[in-house]
Parts: sequence; C-alpha cells; structure tokens
Amino acid sequence: MKYNILLIFLLFVSLLFGAIEDLQDFETAKQAKIGKELQAKYTELIEKDAQSYSGQLALFELAKISMLNREYEKAEALFRQIFDERITDKEFWLAKCYLKLEDATRAIISSQNFICDSSDITKIESAYFIIAEAYIISFQYKRALNTLESLRTSAYIQNYIPLMYFKKGYCQEKLKKYTGAVTMYKKLKLEYPYHELSFIAEERIYNIQDSELIDFEVLEKRVVKTTKETLKSGNELKMYLQAGAFGAVKNAEKLGSKITNIGYSYIIFDKMKNGKKLYCVAAGPFENSNKVKNAISKLKNNQINSYMIKRY
Repeated sequence: MKYNILLIFLLFVSLLFGAIEDLQDFETAKQAKIGKELQAKYTELIEKDAQSYSGQLALFELAKISMLNREYEKAEALFRQIFDERITDKEFWLAKCYLKLEDATRAIISSQNFICDSSDITKIESAYFIIAEAYIISFQYKRALNTLESLRTSAYIQNYIPLMYFKKGYCQEKLKKYTGAVTMYKKLKLEYPYHELSFIAEERIYNIQDSELIDFEVLEKRVVKTTKETLKSGNELKMYLQAGAFGAVKNAEKLGSKITNIGYSYIIFDKMKNGKKLYCVAAGPFENSNKVKNAISKLKNNQINSYMIKRY
C-alpha cells in the first residue's frame, strides 16, 4: 500500500515538474529578439512537441506573428493546430484571420464561439464588430445593422462607440436609408467631434447632401431635437467615475484591472487632447448618486482619485 502511494506521489511530482519545465521552455523562447530569431525559437518548440503546452503556446504566438506579416493562410493553418483549452483567445484570432481571408461565414462562426465561451469584455466587443464587418463584406447590410444594434444594447459596448455609430450609418447608407445614415453620422459628430471617424462622417454627410437624397433642413431639426431631449431627460446617460487617462492602452487596462479587484466594473474610452489620443478609464456605471459617493470613497482608500462623468 505504502509502495503504491509512493509511486502515485512520484508520478504527481514528475508531472508537476514536467509542466513547469514545459512552461520554462516557452518563457525562454520569448526572451529571443523579435524577428527571425523569435520565430526560430517558436518553431523549435513546435518541432520538439507541438502537443505540449509550450508547443501550443508557440503555435499561437507564431500564428499571431504570421497575422502581423499578413500571411493569413499560414496563420489559419497554425491556429487550427491549437487544441489546448487554456488558450482561450484562439477563436477570436481565428475570426480576425478569416475576416482577412474574406471568409465571412467562418469569421462569424468563430466570433460567435468566442462570445459564447469568453468573459473578456474588451475582446467580445471587438468580436461583435468582426461579425458586423463579415456581414458587410458579404453585402448583408441588414444583418450587420442588427448585429451593431445588439451590441449597442449590450453590456459590451465600451471602447468603440464612435465606430458603432459610423458602421451603423454606413450600413443604413448602403440600405438607402439615408435619413437614418445621416442621423448616425451627425450623432457621431456631435458626441465625438474630434474623433478621426467624425471627419470621415462629415464627408459622407456632404456626399449625401450633394446628391440631394434627403431634406437636410428637416433632418437637422430632428437631430437637434433628439439630442436636446436625450440630454434633458438623461435617460440614456449613465454615471461613471473617471479614474485616469493614459497615452498607452496597456496602462489603462492595468488601472482597469485594479478597479475590478476593488469590486467595480470599468470602461475604457478614447478622446483627443492637444492632438494626442488618450485612453480614459472610468469605473461604473452606477445606478444613483449614493453609490457614486461610496465608490469615490472606496477608490480613494485604494489610492485612486476619481470624479463623476456621464456617458451613454
């Protein structure tokens, strides 16, 4: 009996150290300089044992490098060799790869699989846009519009609100719903006047106006009225606590993770300041002013100063 227990213990230790050594191989490979040396290290790990965790991680990284090099067919072949469930972003990257290959159906399926299985809010938001774009490249503008509307009413729309407005306007324009298209473009311009997409939206508004496809005088009154009513009622505005703004998105995500650990949700949105893009981090949303006050205090106790803002 003691002999059997000893054997089991030794087997467990062997597996444990094998897994640690396996990961160490991958971490060692990551220390290589970016470029051919890094790719060679990953290839070496794959050739050593593609089914090990290090081998699977190496496949994943090599596939992403192929994506950056625009070798999309090679990237797809590498992604499809990954089966380890711990690599949860595989379907997300596969969806991006299929989109580049203009394989709309597979891009949609991979995106949907990722949305179902993931809890990564930021990537889920991007996956919705991949689905919408896949419908757009296959000329299914109504389905793209429905996807974007589903995103708008979900908890996932956080970082790319201007893109959502623009894509909704584009889809409505393609469906010859010019009034709806211009409404979206103007909403983008009103709420994000300095966003790069606002300048493109302005051009599209001009093209529609120049073609005399709609009565702009009537539309202008409607847009202004709708905006005023929204701001007056505040029904769509939600309370957040802005906690920081960074030039690099990775720094914004670090603060977001800290906010999550404290017990609050957060969003990241971008804005332009002095010609520079900043990534702003805000905790929330909060249902009422009492919860805002409590959150301000709790964040301050964790060395995070914040102030209230309102966003859609």
